[in-house]
Amino acid sequence: MTPADSLLAFRHHWATNALARGVTLAIVAEMIGNSPEIVARVYSHLSDKKQLLLDAANRVRPKPEL
Repeated sequence: MTPADSLLAFRHHWATNALARGVTLAIVAEMIGNSPEIVARVYSHLSDKKQLLLDAANRVRPKPEL
C-alpha cells in the first residue's frame, strides 16, 4: 500500500463514519473537497437512507430546469 492509498483509505473511512454519525452531506463534501452530488453517489451504497443523501445533494445544488 502506497502513502497515497493510505490517504484515500483514511479519507473514505472518515467520510463514511461522518455520514453515519449524521454529519450533513454538504459538510462532508466540503471537508473532503468534493461536490455534494459526488459524495451522495459514492457513499449512498453505504447508507440505508440512500434517498435522504440524494435529496440532500439536490437541496445544496439543485438540477437545472430543462
